[in-house]
Amino acid sequence: MSIDMKFYNRVDPKLENYISHYWTTAGALEAEKAYKILPMDHIDLIMPITGQYEHVYGTHVVDKSPLFFHGMRDTAIEVVRHGYVECIGITFKPWGFYPFIKKALSQFQNKSVDLHLENALLANELVNVMRSIKSVQDNGKIESKIVEIEGVLLRCLEEDYTEYQGTVQLLMDLCNSGGEDVEAIAKRHHITIRTLERMVNKYIGINIRTFYKIRKFEEASRAVLYDGNINLTDIAYESNYYDQAHFSKTFKKFTRDTPKQARQNKTALKSHMDFE
Repeated sequence: MSIDMKFYNRVDPKLENYISHYWTTAGALEAEKAYKILPMDHIDLIMPITGQYEHVYGTHVVDKSPLFFHGMRDTAIEVVRHGYVECIGITFKPWGFYPFIKKALSQFQNKSVDLHLENALLANELVNVMRSIKSVQDNGKIESKIVEIEGVLLRCLEEDYTEYQGTVQLLMDLCNSGGEDVEAIAKRHHITIRTLERMVNKYIGINIRTFYKIRKFEEASRAVLYDGNINLTDIAYESNYYDQAHFSKTFKKFTRDTPKQARQNKTALKSHMDFE
């Protein structure tokens, strides 16, 4: 049993600074079993099409809503799927989600949030687009619906499109630096490091150091989950961890599993996905 995930990489030029790609998932997994969604360096907006599931944050169960997003997370959450499920989603760039709700993203850290509670107008328009989607496996239909979704997003973005551009460039520089030039970036943009830290919390949703740790973890976790032939020690060094012990400790902090456990037991949802 597995989930098919398909990516749609064409993005309207006016949205390219904000959105990485669109995606769909379709499939079934073992009933009532929990699978982990690992921390990521971005926010996904998720629109369920069919099927039932819920997310679990520790001991707190969150039922799915018609349209929701996961805030930035420094820990894994669990998803329990009940039979066959289909979803369509939008993957935003790390700085890309803020202008669509215009609220400090730090308040959503480690939460699943109903978009209707934060931007009801946007949520209602997107739900109206989705109502005619019967299945995500009709590629032609999905591509046309993505164009409609982009129209909704562009109308939302137009309100303060110019005002946010300077901030986007700063955050792009910061995210692309790899964490090595934070002070230099602050100086180049004529702000203090403290101001830069506040901006990252507001516009990305997590502190700078944790953001870079998540990016580093994401890269290493792909090798753990998708390539069983690579030695874990080699992954640790190639991902710039001090040693395997440091790598295992960091991995367990983010996932509650060691790399060996995640690989052998396939506890991550990604381990059960077939990518197109």
